[in-house]
Amino acid sequence: MGACEFSEIAFGKTAQEAFDTVVRQAEWEHGHGGYTGTIAEKGADGFVEMNKTANGKPYTQADVDRMLKIAHDKMFGFVKYNGGCGNDAKEDKAAKRRYNSLSPAERDWVNKAEKLIGDKWGACLCFTMQGLAAAGWRAKNNCKGKRGNVYVFIGTASS
Repeated sequence: MGACEFSEIAFGKTAQEAFDTVVRQAEWEHGHGGYTGTIAEKGADGFVEMNKTANGKPYTQADVDRMLKIAHDKMFGFVKYNGGCGNDAKEDKAAKRRYNSLSPAERDWVNKAEKLIGDKWGACLCFTMQGLAAAGWRAKNNCKGKRGNVYVFIGTASS
């Protein structure tokens, strides 16, 4: 069987509440039969929250966005394709430089994120959306003024 990447955004008082909401929604939309390629496959495995730096400070949204891009590049072997079939892959030196420029703590975050995102059988990655991105999502989804946070879940699920 294969795998599909997913990303879900949800609101909740806790990450668990938000996770349960998106899992139930995916089960309703795609069924309970398994191999849907959605977050529904993660119901039993859950998620791992990765919001804070090694010294306990929260990452900014810009940090998370930057490190997620690097984790994605690393997951695919720092390779870029030029639109053809298979043999046109070239090493992406800029992506490797971005990874090598990370602090040890950021590199650790990227390595953990890469493993979580790429594991179709285990837990998925979760982080709290912050700043203008969260405010925009809250306004668009009628959550403005409600107590809780906006959570992002990213992973790969069996399909």
